[in-house]
Amino acid sequence: MLVTTSANPFFAEVVQGVEAYCFEQGYSLILCNTENQPPRQRHYLKMLMEKRVDGLLVICTDIDAEIQGLLRSYQNVPQVVMDWGGQCDFANVINDNVRTGAHLAARYLVAQGHRELVCITGQLHKQTTQLRLDGVRDALAEAGLTLAEENILEGDYEMQSGFDAMQRILTRDRLPTAVFAFDDPMAIGAICAATQAGYRVPEDISVVGYD
Repeated sequence: MLVTTSANPFFAEVVQGVEAYCFEQGYSLILCNTENQPPRQRHYLKMLMEKRVDGLLVICTDIDAEIQGLLRSYQNVPQVVMDWGGQCDFANVINDNVRTGAHLAARYLVAQGHRELVCITGQLHKQTTQLRLDGVRDALAEAGLTLAEENILEGDYEMQSGFDAMQRILTRDRLPTAVFAFDDPMAIGAICAATQAGYRVPEDISVVGYD
């Protein structure tokens, strides 16, 4: 199994489920953390194929054309990829980033009375990020609201970027009442920054994390 990083709670939970099922079926799981680095992805892919693994699971949101070509060259090995979005010709497991993810989160915040949301996103070039932004915009539009460009703060799905983004938010003359972080590590970072600055969550500022 190739995974971006098992340090992320979301990936860790998925890995745990995969490993438990493999054990039940009499298989052993070989886990490789790629850190979304193409050289590591190539190295691990070749290593796993040399070991003649029985199957391959890939959970990496950044896969370049070379890596996809490598995967296709190993089509004699059963493969499933996860989290690549809709444009994928591999067996693919995805979550509904738009409707049952970001849309629900934003709609919940609106239902709580929030009218100005700040989004701490992942990297803006990633399809998952853009889909989650679509979900937020759709939910806000239903309530007659919009997402201002200055309320889109780009992170990298890591805790530190959530912390840094919240620090920037807290320097504003007028604070938003709610922050939607596009994954849980960034939400944790945002909450840490707010509490360190003396703000209470959710009394002073609400925080929702995706995952």
